[in-house]
Amino acid sequence: MGDEDELLSAAASGSEEARDRLLAGYRERLKRIIRARLSPRLSARIDPSDVVQEVLADVDRGLDAYLSARPTEFYPWVRGIVERRVIDLHRRHLDAAKRSVRRESLPPTTESGSATVGEGWPADSQSSPSQRLVRAEELVTLRAGLELLSDDDREVINLRYFEELAMPEVAEVLNIGLPAAKSRHLRAIARLTALVNQNVQDSD
Repeated sequence: MGDEDELLSAAASGSEEARDRLLAGYRERLKRIIRARLSPRLSARIDPSDVVQEVLADVDRGLDAYLSARPTEFYPWVRGIVERRVIDLHRRHLDAAKRSVRRESLPPTTESGSATVGEGWPADSQSSPSQRLVRAEELVTLRAGLELLSDDDREVINLRYFEELAMPEVAEVLNIGLPAAKSRHLRAIARLTALVNQNVQDSD
């Protein structure tokens, strides 16, 4: 955070190097957000790296205005730009009027059928075919559970595990205190676990 504050201050003073470093430092982070937000149908047709370039261009265009006002912390501001860009992509490519916004917020699946995974959701790149099949079935159950969560619960799980944010960053994005963010996270995990277990029992 300290380095970022220094870059923001330097960029506000007119440093092009600081501006370039600030934007470059967000490239991988933006890719994680975009992968977590793109619909499965859209992610099969659109390269997240291309969206990252578009978002960075949006950030660059709006950076001077942001630096002069500093309406919020930098990451939530950038994330808002990402969300608007992704919403626009959905509207243009998927006829958003016929789709549920709730479904669009779910993490996408890859061509292999596995959902995008972050901290807390173990990847399966070293698994055997049978293990990958079991994991695919588990992820279907997980997605079903996510669909049944409230918007608040699903959002905190998306932020923590699919966007891979630390809890202080989750609190910052949600604009709540850290204790409240931790409490919401634990509550969401408990509810998701209960829903997943119920789905498993119902399928037996």
